Amino acid sequence: MVTFFFFLHLSEDPTLMNPLKPCCEGVSTEYYCGSVDEKGEKKYGLCEKPEFSFFWEGVHLSHNGWYGVYTMLYSSLRNLIQTKL
Repeated sequence: MVTFFFFLHLSEDPTLMNPLKPCCEGVSTEYYCGSVDEKGEKKYGLCEKPEFSFFWEGVHLSHNGWYGVYTMLYSSLRNLIQTKL
């Protein structure tokens, strides 16, 4: 939980980007991350600092998000594995 609360703390500081806001978003509601128009032009934008984002596009966690989840579950997973051996 420490990692998640760290992100919540950052998101409360208006001078920093909100790490809970998706890093990749469509330019409007009709587009999504990865959308292109008929001319092949990108219809999505990326955040300035993806390394601080927790979500990639609103549904999937970013690398940083998965690292946060792993960090939180590491000791539980380790205990589970050790008890199975």
